[in-house]
Amino acid sequence: MEPTLIINVLLSVVLMGMGWWMNTIWQAVKRLQSDMSEMERHATETYVRRDDYRDDMSEIKALIRQILSKLDDKADR
Repeated sequence: MEPTLIINVLLSVVLMGMGWWMNTIWQAVKRLQSDMSEMERHATETYVRRDDYRDDMSEIKALIRQILSKLDDKADR
């Protein structure tokens, strides 16, 4: 075998491996981008807005105050 042929075959194998590896990395990046865009779309459905949270907490605190005032007013037996 000629040395040029061996070098060409080895170079071809190395370049094919690098191409496969780069393709795998590219697909992973694309998949990550699509996952991130999906997460951004669902972020409004998943997370509670701060002002909504404050409104809900104020309602819960008001209910707890009512319960505590009724318990304080209740006569012990």
